[in-house]
Amino acid sequence: MRSFNIKYFDGKSSKPTDAKLTVYPSYWKIIIDENNSFTNDIRWDVPNIKPSKVYTKNLKSFSYGQYPFQYIECKDALLISEIEKHAQQKRLYNKVDLALHKFTLKSIATLALLIVGISVGMYFYVIPNVAEKFAQTLHTNYVGEFGNFVFNAIKSELDINEERSEILQEFAGHLELNAEFPLELYVVDSKDVNAFAMSGGKIVVYSGLLDKLTNENQLAALLGHEVSHINNRHVLRNVSRDLSGYIFLSVIFGDINGVTSVFVENAHLFKSMSYSRDLEQEADEGGLELLYENNINPEGMLELFQILKEETKIEDFGGIEYISSHPLVDERIKYTKEQIEAQTSTFVDNKELKNLFIKLLNRN
Repeated sequence: MRSFNIKYFDGKSSKPTDAKLTVYPSYWKIIIDENNSFTNDIRWDVPNIKPSKVYTKNLKSFSYGQYPFQYIECKDALLISEIEKHAQQKRLYNKVDLALHKFTLKSIATLALLIVGISVGMYFYVIPNVAEKFAQTLHTNYVGEFGNFVFNAIKSELDINEERSEILQEFAGHLELNAEFPLELYVVDSKDVNAFAMSGGKIVVYSGLLDKLTNENQLAALLGHEVSHINNRHVLRNVSRDLSGYIFLSVIFGDINGVTSVFVENAHLFKSMSYSRDLEQEADEGGLELLYENNINPEGMLELFQILKEETKIEDFGGIEYISSHPLVDERIKYTKEQIEAQTSTFVDNKELKNLFIKLLNRN
């Protein structure tokens, strides 16, 4: 039977004693070295032996009994092989732990970097994708409540023109927009060339953009585009992706109020939401389809893009938020032209929309 050189701690003092360890199926036998003579046998019954939770390279350690417990350390790598021979002692060794014991400092550092890399990847890629998928499947009631919550947070910052808002609401009421939510439209008095949609059916159009439109088809195209953002949940998907990291950390640390504050503190993002090229194209396609369904001339979409393109020629870009959030206008014009040329539909003038558009422009 093989014996192993060990350091033995009796639990009463911090001073180690040289000893010999012999492993038997149901117990361990420890012989203390006193004056170079190994005497004083100590018996450790296997059920009361515990492996150490503190690992050091090439050092195996075990404790025994209750506090103040006895403790041994052994540098002999063959100790684990001896323990493995006895089925009753299986719990005293772990292959993962053993692998860690064999790692060099460089290997451990590499493993740590790998873990950090995976964590960073999850934070920046996995979590945002999961958050976006969650936004797409969220129940309609929650989406509406979320939209109301955020809109109420920014409403005080908006100089809403009640009269023009009512006319714009009536204008939208004469269109079949197939919105997922009841639409609420607002005209905001501002020189900014901007318009944005929010989750739950809110659409805000700034007078700076509205007053540059020249006919009802352009306005219908604008509303169709924003409604498409709403129906495809682009707003919620975008904000879920952008703020997912903050929300994730708040949830991890149990800070539910932190989740609310994240949305409140970032509510301004909704006024200048920037979408990816794919989402913008999806909204353009949806808006174009709504024009066809309402027998409205789709040239209004091209004219809207042309107006936006003209705005980009102005040297002072300070207030042109809509342009910055709707990039690649030339590409969108080209794509929309191709879509229109592929259609063979006929269109009629809508007198009600025309009259409401004229009425809307007169309300300055």
